[in-house]
Amino acid sequence: QSISKLILYYFQLPAIPKAGYMEILRLMKQDKKNTGTTLKLSLLNSIGNFSINNTVEEDIITEAIEYYNTLLT
Repeated sequence: QSISKLILYYFQLPAIPKAGYMEILRLMKQDKKNTGTTLKLSLLNSIGNFSINNTVEEDIITEAIEYYNTLLT
């Protein structure tokens, strides 16, 4: 959570409207890390620590976008 607070302190980020969720998912499906219809992401675990090729379902991405929007209020 401290990373989120730091980012929000220094940057003015836009909210993502629900109408944009499907477009984000469509773009994410074009990433070269994906295999077939499986979405794979590189994720930041902590500053300087990351993991690659994490399989993520579309509903988790939607939940993450909604969480992101709550941080902006």
